[in-house]
Amino acid sequence: MLHYIIQTIAFQLLFLLVYDVLLKKETFFNWNRAYLIITPLLSLALPFIQLDSFKEVVPQAYAMQLPVIVLAETTVTESQAAQASLLPDLFWWQWLLLAGSLLSVLWFGYKLYKIYQLKRQGKIHWYQEYTEVLLTKSEVAFSFFKHIFLGDSIKEKNHQHIIEHELVHIKEKHTWDLMLFELLRIVFWFNPLIYIYQARVSELHEFIADAHTAKKSKKQSYELLLEQVFNTEHISFINQFFNHSLIKKRIVMLQKTRSRKVWQLKYLLMVPLVLGMLVYTSCEKEAKEESTPENTVLNTEDVPFTVVAQKPTFKGHENDENLFESFKEEINAHVRKHFTYPKEAMENGEEGRVYVLFRIDTNGEAEVLRLRGPAKSLEKEANRIIELLPQLNPGRDKSDNVVPVSFAYPISFSLDTPTPGENKPMNKQDGGPEVPFAVVSQKPAFPTCIDIIEKEQFQCFKDQLDAHVRKYFRYPKKAHDQGVQGRVYVQFKINPDGSTTVMRTRGPHELLEAEAKRIINALPVIEPGRDDNGNAVPVTFAYPIVFRLSDQTKFTKVSDKQTSMVKPNAGARAVYQEYDSSLESGIVKGNVSNNGKGLPGVAIVIEGTSKGAVTNYDGDFAIKVEKGQKLIFQYKGLPNTEVKIADNNVLKIIM
Repeated sequence: MLHYIIQTIAFQLLFLLVYDVLLKKETFFNWNRAYLIITPLLSLALPFIQLDSFKEVVPQAYAMQLPVIVLAETTVTESQAAQASLLPDLFWWQWLLLAGSLLSVLWFGYKLYKIYQLKRQGKIHWYQEYTEVLLTKSEVAFSFFKHIFLGDSIKEKNHQHIIEHELVHIKEKHTWDLMLFELLRIVFWFNPLIYIYQARVSELHEFIADAHTAKKSKKQSYELLLEQVFNTEHISFINQFFNHSLIKKRIVMLQKTRSRKVWQLKYLLMVPLVLGMLVYTSCEKEAKEESTPENTVLNTEDVPFTVVAQKPTFKGHENDENLFESFKEEINAHVRKHFTYPKEAMENGEEGRVYVLFRIDTNGEAEVLRLRGPAKSLEKEANRIIELLPQLNPGRDKSDNVVPVSFAYPISFSLDTPTPGENKPMNKQDGGPEVPFAVVSQKPAFPTCIDIIEKEQFQCFKDQLDAHVRKYFRYPKKAHDQGVQGRVYVQFKINPDGSTTVMRTRGPHELLEAEAKRIINALPVIEPGRDDNGNAVPVTFAYPIVFRLSDQTKFTKVSDKQTSMVKPNAGARAVYQEYDSSLESGIVKGNVSNNGKGLPGVAIVIEGTSKGAVTNYDGDFAIKVEKGQKLIFQYKGLPNTEVKIADNNVLKIIM
């Protein structure tokens, strides 16, 4: 967020410098008005825009690949979420921003109230184009939307000049411009450039109105009118006729010769200016993505986990004996402290592992680079948790220079399994008649479980459901041949008549989802659940089915190229070697996957050397290796996999 704020302020400063140096003195008032309205809004949008064509500006050969360290997995559950604070986890500066915005809203409301008071105190006259509010014993003159406020002390001979002037503000809808900046001041109250923008726009409004009015009135008499001194209302979003600080500028601008049309070419400077900003935002975004390009070879001097001589540390843990273990424990504690199970995920029965790739930059700030998980709601929560990390001590290389360090960190979201006697919500559908299994008074039961005592009914139901799945389970042939496996979550409903309806499924592949749905649909008629009054009610239940291939499962070839399968060792379930003549000699690339998804952060070491590589966020890798050498694939929690390399290889490894 801070990075975004800095970018927008920098862009606004550049736009204002161009305006003050090149455009401000020109008499293209409406062009300048458009410039001052568009550029602050453009500066807010540009940081979000990245164009792929600009990403090639920086040659890939000069892009630095950061070392990735994989931390141990942290599992957080729904019950931990219930213990989380109701207040949002924000840094002190975020609370400060919110407090400033709240005060700005109150100040804005106070200024509106002042206008309301003036309207109540004045005498109102309605005309076709405007409403006049005449204020007693006052010399003010300003407009607000379609209202013109005039003091009765203004001389009658000046009255028509002022009305004509304020009508220009009304017809040109100048109040809307100022209200836009009032809203920006509420959100960006700390940004002085927004106030400068508003002042510049307010000046332009007066120049525009003066130019129109001077055409109808005698120019000299109008200038004389401006030289008089009147009272003013200090409200930032009204168009004041007698603004003392603007009087001299307005007279000078009235006397100024109109600019030649050729000078409108100055506005073309916006094109290279905006393009330069787009190049910056596009390349800056690309630099953040921790991804190894498909055809890019990693530097063979990269050493997994050991490139960074000094690991990043939490404050106060600089002298711990094992810095890596200390960091892992602290980040795990941070996740548990700030974790909140998303409501949407709980209602949909969503759980699973979210991989977060984030960077500790040279200032010790955490920055999320990429996310991958089973559901957007879980990814969003994982992103929020990592962004709440406090400032750390950055990593350092062997020369003691601070360097950015990236981490692939898995967070497992797990919904608690309901136990007898628990009274907590499970996947209840909003507005529906279904009752969660955990809270229904009388649980649904298989015929063999009807006479079981209440506290054992849930376990009996689960045992019978497990037995049913084992009996009817058939591994889909296509999924078997493709090496597809993983966990499928099934949410189903036991209807009042005892039949079963599958509500939704979620898994790594539609083939597995279809099989899970078939199994549940094959359930026999079940004794329905009942409420406190003994009435049969529909009951929802969430159930995971795990599809797993054995280590010795044989696979078919995966492409039309020459493909062979290496006999799996104690590590991987399957290893493919594919010959690709298009690859440069000595180059090996490939993908490492687990449960049907790319596995990030796998350490790849050339046996007998300190050289290696690391898989990127999608599990892809590329490495330079000699024919006959052996690659060792290592990932915490999984057995090592060894592969002897032939020339021009493309590998597909299922761990």
